[in-house]
Amino acid sequence: MHDLTIVRIQRALRDGDTSCRELVDTLQARIDALNPRLNAYIYQDIEANRRLADRRDQMSPDTWGPLHGIPISIKECFLWEQTPTTLNFPLFKNYTAKETSRLVKGLLDAGAIPLGKTNVPILLADSQTFGPLYLTANNPYDLDRTPGGSTGGGAAAVAAGLSIFELGSDIGGSIRNPAHYCGLFGLKPTENGYASDGHVPPIITNRLCSDSVSYSNKRAFNSALRPYRSSSAVLLMRLNLLANMSLEGRQAVGLAEFDRGL
Repeated sequence: MHDLTIVRIQRALRDGDTSCRELVDTLQARIDALNPRLNAYIYQDIEANRRLADRRDQMSPDTWGPLHGIPISIKECFLWEQTPTTLNFPLFKNYTAKETSRLVKGLLDAGAIPLGKTNVPILLADSQTFGPLYLTANNPYDLDRTPGGSTGGGAAAVAAGLSIFELGSDIGGSIRNPAHYCGLFGLKPTENGYASDGHVPPIITNRLCSDSVSYSNKRAFNSALRPYRSSSAVLLMRLNLLANMSLEGRQAVGLAEFDRGL
């Protein structure tokens, strides 16, 4: 199931060929096996994930959201209540989010199941993924190479089948760079297309990184070989889901914590 598109996964859910709990357990088994080498995930609450999956399984199909039962991952810098939001920076090592960003909440409301938070470089300021708190994230196609940055942990997770898609962020290539390094498609939507609150540090817009399409480029030394998978319908679904959120306001807790740390 880890290598299927969202459309095919949801078809399997509707046909009774799988369940939300089975999806979560399948990906968790891969995380347990592969994450020690990849260091893609840096935070998980496994039992909470299973409880959420069980609740999703009890829902009537006519109440399902557009991402019902889909296991996803969240970049560490997004506010998600009671999860670490440190930017891999020692000064912020004890900070735990007090609220949830509207993007993360929107994904939860749409039925997604976030499996955890993913690794980032220190202060999101690198094209590789390393920092003193979480150490190095590795490329699943070559452990001696980087998955890129700053959404490097998320790209490694998606490429290795540890997540169906990742909520990431991009100003100067932080989705596009790791997407290229890991043989994925990474989307940086139009500026101001999504709610900008709930990201630390504050940015103009937030972005979505996903595995909706992958590619290979034999001319690029760091491009992974991976078969192309078209899922334009899924991409449009994700765009519509997040674009419907309000753009007004920022979350004071995250901004205040960041400013205080500086």
